[in-house]
Amino acid sequence: HTLLIVDDYPDALELLDVTLTLAGYRTVRATNGVEAVRLARWHRPAAIVMDLFLPQLDGAQAAREVRKIPGLEGIFIIGYTARCGQVEDDDLVFDCVLRKPCSPDVLLGTISDLLCRACPTT
Repeated sequence: HTLLIVDDYPDALELLDVTLTLAGYRTVRATNGVEAVRLARWHRPAAIVMDLFLPQLDGAQAAREVRKIPGLEGIFIIGYTARCGQVEDDDLVFDCVLRKPCSPDVLLGTISDLLCRACPTT
């Protein structure tokens, strides 16, 4: 599976990339919301891990734009934030929201669970 990872902090982006690559995922990186929408359209990822506070277009706005792309309406998008407290309307945009720092086991388990939802059971 290809995953789009979006964060404007290089260290956070690198940590996500290493964690997901070691788990066997192919990753595509974006550093702002506009780039995330463009790369989602181009690469058609299986899921997105998206920071909430991004330059040019915040995470919730970018997620809404991605879901408008034909064929990506049902894409799994995980909000990823260091913000404490209520996430407000963002909960409605994202399939789930994880708090930074997040253990690799929680991140990978969440992604696996979401991707398994898309797999038909036989």
